[in-house]
Amino acid sequence: KTKSLNSMFYWYSTAELEQSLVFTVVRNPFDWLASYYFHTTSMGQVGWQNMLLNFDLGKTFKHFICNFADPDFKWPHPDFKDFLWHQMFDNSGRCCVDVVIPYELLSIGLSSLLKETGVWNNNIDFGKKLQISTARAGKSYEELYDDEMRSCVEECCAIELQMFGYSFDGLSKDSPTLIYAKDLIY
Repeated sequence: KTKSLNSMFYWYSTAELEQSLVFTVVRNPFDWLASYYFHTTSMGQVGWQNMLLNFDLGKTFKHFICNFADPDFKWPHPDFKDFLWHQMFDNSGRCCVDVVIPYELLSIGLSSLLKETGVWNNNIDFGKKLQISTARAGKSYEELYDDEMRSCVEECCAIELQMFGYSFDGLSKDSPTLIYAKDLIY
């Protein structure tokens, strides 16, 4: 897998980044890919699907997943195909964020981070995850995958799954609310 230059370096100096608390949110790759494919806007307009069709990335979700996993398929955003969270790392593979919060633990994680840094002492509750897209017809990501698709994602996103404690079934039960990321290497 290749590494891309961390886009944060274009906006901030190294000194500014070192003086800041930088955090990000990661999401189960299976769920992320389903959202990527089925994304629509709040107005019901097809979002990424226009791009998907224009680049022939997949007329069906299965076609999309197979193309994403195919190392020879030219993806319009190759960095995502190489590593979903490529923006977190610089060219040497060093993680440029301080803390990673799993999306599934966002309310708890953000509350913990704000308390730990002395910014806020109350709990935050983002409530239940909303599904704006009607294209998924209310289906969970688990319902969208067959065994072949699941295997494709497990193979092409093996690093992401291992690094952040994900599997097809979700976040591992012993995953931390906050992942201190400075020691992560890609």
